[in-house]
Parts: sequence; structure tokens; C-alpha cells
Amino acid sequence: LIDAGSNSAQEKILTYLQENQVRELAVVVGTHPHEDHIGSLDAVISNYPVQKVYLPKVVHNTASYENLLQSIQKQGLKINSARAGVTFAVDGVEAEFMAPVREKYEELNDYSAVLRLKYGDRVFLLAGDAQLESERDMMANGRELKADVLKVGHHGSVSSTAKRFLELVSPQYAI
Repeated sequence: LIDAGSNSAQEKILTYLQENQVRELAVVVGTHPHEDHIGSLDAVISNYPVQKVYLPKVVHNTASYENLLQSIQKQGLKINSARAGVTFAVDGVEAEFMAPVREKYEELNDYSAVLRLKYGDRVFLLAGDAQLESERDMMANGRELKADVLKVGHHGSVSSTAKRFLELVSPQYAI
């Protein structure tokens, strides 16, 4: 599970997981600590067995972030660092974090965990709320960014998806 929407989405995400007969989550990723991304993750972690949690190494002093940290601690889970180069695999899906590349950014969105997922011969790049600064770092980092499907950064905002970045990813579909 990558992000879980805002606090107001809690019932919706829990119902969705239940209706789809999800019993356990191998990996939960909070792309960055903004409420619209991690607001309902605390409820998910409190209601489902989770094997691993990945978060970028940045703190935020909001109730949503504090609630997430408390639910992780209450479940006895360890936070794994979401950062460029970290990889994991789940049921035939190979995952690699493309960002964050650096330890420090001015904007919280640039700490977004960006995931490149490979399943069979299909590749997905999920950009969280990564903005132009993070995109520049990913391009300079030299890792393969090409993907069939791009989940564009920052909800399609003008602060993300620079022309050069889009050319490098070269997706068939951008969502």
C-alpha cells in the first residue's frame, strides 16, 4: 500500500481493503508526511498486520504524522528509510526507491518517496508529490527512470513533471 489518503478517507480505505479481502500488507509506504497522503495510514496499520513500513527520513509536527508514528510503534514495527537505491520485492513486483536522493530539501514535497515498480515487463513510476528539485536529483542520480506508466508528481501541479523528466521517463500513460 502506497499512501492512504487524508484522515477523512479512513472509512473508504478500510472498506476497500476489506471488500478486496486484504488480510495482511507486506509493505506500507508513506510517501511524505502531508496529511493528504498519510492521514489514514495510522488506521490501516492499526487494523491490518503489516510486515514493513517505509517512510522518508523527515519529520513533521502534525497530528496526522504523530498518529502514524504512534500506530507504527504500537504495532511494534520499525520504520525503514525510503530513499534512493533502497529496494524490496513482493510477489513478483520489484521495487526501487528513486527518491529522495538527498538528506535535506527546502520543500517537504521533495522528500517524497518515489517508487519505480517492475512487474513482468511493465514498469510504473509513482512520483508522490516530488517536485522539480527532486526530479533534477533523480535525473542526476543516473538510475533508470523509464516507465510505461507515470503517476505524475504533486497531483499534476505545475511544480512537478518537468519536460526533461517526462522525456526521460517516456511513459505510455501518465496519470
